[in-house]
Amino acid sequence: MKEYDYSRQYNRTNEKWGGKVISIITLLLTGYMAVTHFYELISSNLVKSMENIRSGNEPLSMTYYEPQIEPATLNLICGILFSILFLVSLYAVARKQIQLLYIFLTVGILICIVYFLFSQTILY
Repeated sequence: MKEYDYSRQYNRTNEKWGGKVISIITLLLTGYMAVTHFYELISSNLVKSMENIRSGNEPLSMTYYEPQIEPATLNLICGILFSILFLVSLYAVARKQIQLLYIFLTVGILICIVYFLFSQTILY
């Protein structure tokens, strides 16, 4: 029976594919969430109401705008967080730092969970 050669460097194909899969998942998650948050911010009722102020169709009292400010603020904060995370993930992919990508994927998933909890429990 042939003995195992411990001095030989064996190649693992899983390490190459694992890094690619993690980088693709991280970039897709952070990029998609950043785009959707900015899209929701642009298409929110607050932006439409602010456009109607010039024409005089909307009231100027602050109580009219208060329910619209919280979701728009949350979308702005999450959009900025996810875009920063996307840019830093691109940097980690360019530098081929897989450990950083694992951290960024974990942080992205945690931000998604926190956002969904806030949007479903606190805002509505």
